[in-house]
Amino acid sequence: MKLHIHPHHTHHNLVETSERALNRKKAVWMAIMTLFVYVICYFARGVLGVVQPQMLESTDFTVEMMGTVASVGMFCYAIGQLVCGVIGDYVKSKYMLSGGLFFAGLCSFVLPFTDNYWVMLISYALMSIFLSAIFGPLTKTIANNTAPRYVTRVALMTSIASIVSSPMAGITAMIFKWNYAFIFSASLQIIVGILTFVYFAVCEKKGWITYPPRAPRDKGSKPSFGEQWRLLRSHSIIQYTVFAAMVGIQNSVVYWIPTYFVQHLGFASETAAGIFTVVTFIKALAPFAFVLFLYEIVFKRTRVKQILLTAFGVSSMFYVLCLLINIPMLNVVLTTIALFFAGGYVSVVF
Repeated sequence: MKLHIHPHHTHHNLVETSERALNRKKAVWMAIMTLFVYVICYFARGVLGVVQPQMLESTDFTVEMMGTVASVGMFCYAIGQLVCGVIGDYVKSKYMLSGGLFFAGLCSFVLPFTDNYWVMLISYALMSIFLSAIFGPLTKTIANNTAPRYVTRVALMTSIASIVSSPMAGITAMIFKWNYAFIFSASLQIIVGILTFVYFAVCEKKGWITYPPRAPRDKGSKPSFGEQWRLLRSHSIIQYTVFAAMVGIQNSVVYWIPTYFVQHLGFASETAAGIFTVVTFIKALAPFAFVLFLYEIVFKRTRVKQILLTAFGVSSMFYVLCLLINIPMLNVVLTTIALFFAGGYVSVVF
């Protein structure tokens, strides 16, 4: 018996297949851009932590000074995300991302050439502010220009980048002296900033990245406090705000790991950098274990809050054990487990 296939159906299927292929191609390139941008962002913020033991040995900076520099940087990065999130509603993501990386790189170039505490503090704070221009605009770009079926995988690149950047920083500290490590970091920020501008220009020309018009402000009556509260609860905004705040705590702990290896466990700075690289490489497997396997396969995209609470609880418990025990190699194992579960927690939050 001969089958008759209607030409209209064939054309429709070809169009649908072509559209899926285009959406997949756009998602792949968006994921690559996201990964590169965020690896450099987290790497730039992580270099100070891994080279700090070297700086304490070869400069007049103290632990208290470096701790203040790092803390001010983290504070500026957090506040900057709120401010840049608002600015990103008015300025194109192309300028926010490329400009943020480029000017952060210029600020980073100051760090290896100064022995003045206040110059270092201000330069690192400015670098952190410029890097904070990335998250909001990039998240909005992914949401507006990626097919829904690929959004989760593209957004996962931010988690993978946050994990991969740590061993990258460790390897840099093993290869370079602390001042050259900063020069390397600054160069990468500027180069990726320029490449990001080119990427956006090409994608805008192809029509892959567009900027939807801002929704007009509703001039009607303002929602009551009760209505706003119900909106926050219905979307679990408050709970995930708390979860996101815990991400900040987990990330700040990573900064002190190399110093902990040197000052508490007694390793040489070069050895500490090597151990940190191995430990954070294991941590880099966390997104695959927690998101692709545990979340998607085992629990079929459910039990998010249970996974988060368990991962954070286990990570915190092993961090506490690191404080109570002082057996160097055992503490390295405990730190590895703590960081692995912390990486899983961060991945699931994203």
